[in-house]
Amino acid sequence: MDDFEGRINELKQARDKMLGFHKLLIDLERSEIERASGSITAGQFLNLLMNDDRFEWLRTISKLVVRIDEAFELNDGFPPELLDKLWYEFSGMFDDSEANSEFKLLVRERMAVMPEADAIRREIRLMIK
Repeated sequence: MDDFEGRINELKQARDKMLGFHKLLIDLERSEIERASGSITAGQFLNLLMNDDRFEWLRTISKLVVRIDEAFELNDGFPPELLDKLWYEFSGMFDDSEANSEFKLLVRERMAVMPEADAIRREIRLMIK
């Protein structure tokens, strides 16, 4: 396997970890909403996730996962420039830079109450080093 194929495989692994991380965050947000407002249906919660400004930070993850999935489905192969761009976006969400600072702040706040999500976040951070 050459370096390019290795980076593609690593992006697949990173995407899978990010998706698991996203699921845990979504579950936390739903439990917080239900604790504050009472039970809601899956449809009501999905509507909140998709349209409520409070969840824009979670949509950041959703959008990146979709872009990664779309890249893997390209009929004419995976352009190296696109691989670089997706890795850059992914890294910027979990590194120590100032990029995505609001997202990172919201994630850090939730990590205090979600050790399992924090463990995944640490694994993700190791992937970008």
